[in-house]
Amino acid sequence: MDYDNVVLPSVANEVLKSVIARYSATELLTERDQVSAKVKDILSERLSDFNIIIGELAISELSFSPEFKRAVEEKQIA
Repeated sequence: MDYDNVVLPSVANEVLKSVIARYSATELLTERDQVSAKVKDILSERLSDFNIIIGELAISELSFSPEFKRAVEEKQIA
């Protein structure tokens, strides 16, 4: 099986979406290390069935939709 191109992206997307949905945008920015650790723990557990070991995981870049960015800017201006 092609784990790099099939299993890993599928499971990673599912885990990322489920973990990130638990946090607000502010929490994602301020608690990035905790979010990364939670993603790593769940991802490691899910991938153990495929004998895949996650050594390190870091959320290095977060981006938000243009609508969200605009709302933040409008709030700052107000």
